[in-house]
Amino acid sequence: LAGKLIDFAERHHGPVWWEAFIDEDDLLEPPAFGMPVVIYHVPKEGETLADQFAYAAPVLDADERVVLQAQRNAWLSVWEVTDVTPGTAFAATDALSGESRVVSDTRASESVIPGSHILARVLTAGDDSVLATAHTNLLSPGIALEVVERARKRLRRKRNVPTERLRDPRFCYALV
Repeated sequence: LAGKLIDFAERHHGPVWWEAFIDEDDLLEPPAFGMPVVIYHVPKEGETLADQFAYAAPVLDADERVVLQAQRNAWLSVWEVTDVTPGTAFAATDALSGESRVVSDTRASESVIPGSHILARVLTAGDDSVLATAHTNLLSPGIALEVVERARKRLRRKRNVPTERLRDPRFCYALV
């Protein structure tokens, strides 16, 4: 799916296609950690690259369509690890939305511990969740608390934040 999406982007927007979707003042310079934000959340003339891709509809099988929709529904946030099954999965709760997931990830489940925090996009399709994008550095509880407090202040929310607000690209840039 990723290959098809990038081929589509290059055909329709050129070899540095992401420049069509970001402003000069954007804080995330793709192709780095911010690429999924650019692909799935930054609109150009009302549509994200993922929207354009879905409508132009190269032939996608059922699994690819499920993954594409799950990517479009994911959001960037600070996830607190609440339980770990090493080598298999970990449970996490989004510190901003309050959503909880059991994330299947063999590598991450070997390196996280309960109480650690991850800046990540968690992709969920049905009952299955995986890390779609995760920052390479874990956040300590103190740093995570500071990030969450600043995010809530920016969003003017004391309680759970609706996930659609967490998909806003300007908020994603500020969170990073």
